[in-house]
Amino acid sequence: MPQHERAVDVWIGVCLAFIFGALLEYAVVNYYGRKEFLRKEKKKKTRIDDCVCPSDRPPLRLDLSAYRGVKKLPIINRIREILATNIDVSRRVDLMSRLTFPLTFFSFLIFYYQAYVKQSRD
Repeated sequence: MPQHERAVDVWIGVCLAFIFGALLEYAVVNYYGRKEFLRKEKKKKTRIDDCVCPSDRPPLRLDLSAYRGVKKLPIINRIREILATNIDVSRRVDLMSRLTFPLTFFSFLIFYYQAYVKQSRD
C-alpha cells in the first residue's frame, strides 16, 4: 500500500472517530440534561410558591443561586466550579468535551503532519 493511501485511511479513520465521539457526547449531554431538567421541574412543583402574606416583591431565595455569575471568575476557577460535585453531569461532560476534543484533534494534526506530510516530501 502506498504511503498516500495509508495517510488518507488514517485521516478518515480519525475523523470518523471524532464524529462518533461528538455524537456520543451529544447523546450523553442530552440524556443527563433531560434528567436534570425533569428533576428541577419536579422540585419546582413540590416547592411552596404561595406566600402566607402576599406582597409585590418576589420571594427571598436563600440558596445564593441568584448571585451566581455576578462576579467574573478566571478560567481556572470557572473550570473548578463547573467540575465540582454539585454541578450537573451534563454541564461537566459538555465542558470536558469542549476542552478535550480541540486539544486532541490539534495533537493529532501535529502527529499527522510530522508522520505523513514530512515523509512524503522525502
